[in-house]
Amino acid sequence: MKKARILSKQELRRVLDHIATRPHSARNRALICTMRYAGLRACEAASLKMKDVLDAQGEIKIEIYLTAQQTKGKSGRSVLINSKLSKELSTYLQGMTIISPEQSLWPTQKNSIRGFTANGISGFFCRLFKEVGLEGVSSHGFRREFITTLANHSIGIHTIMSLSGHRRLSSVQEYLSVTDEQKRRAVEML
Repeated sequence: MKKARILSKQELRRVLDHIATRPHSARNRALICTMRYAGLRACEAASLKMKDVLDAQGEIKIEIYLTAQQTKGKSGRSVLINSKLSKELSTYLQGMTIISPEQSLWPTQKNSIRGFTANGISGFFCRLFKEVGLEGVSSHGFRREFITTLANHSIGIHTIMSLSGHRRLSSVQEYLSVTDEQKRRAVEML
């Protein structure tokens, strides 16, 4: 299985700078941040509705509950919203007219209620990365970055499995990457 490539900081900056000049920049930035900071798959991101991220007072929730129907593994899970993602979602939603709690979090010009599909999100990122001149990158790289970053910060594997929705250690291991710098730091700790 070929691993999704993780964007470097410079590549991510190029992507964010590019979308800032394009239509729907607030939505697209919030979508990127949601996938990066919550570790969502394209199908999970596409399934999000306003009611999933906004409470009854219209404030950003601290936790999203994905139902079994919203996940790949057909097992519901909680997705925590960190302060960075909360800020991004708040900024994005300030400029939106919310018609219904059932409205997609990611409306499109073709369908403002249903919004992006999973294939639509994947296709959007494919086109975006091509426009920026990035090869071998997909939306799934954000999920891999999420899992790898947690592991690199010494977060316990059971916590990573819970946050990512994986039930098997082998599934999580497929996402992890090891750099020469990490190996050097490891042996210097001895």
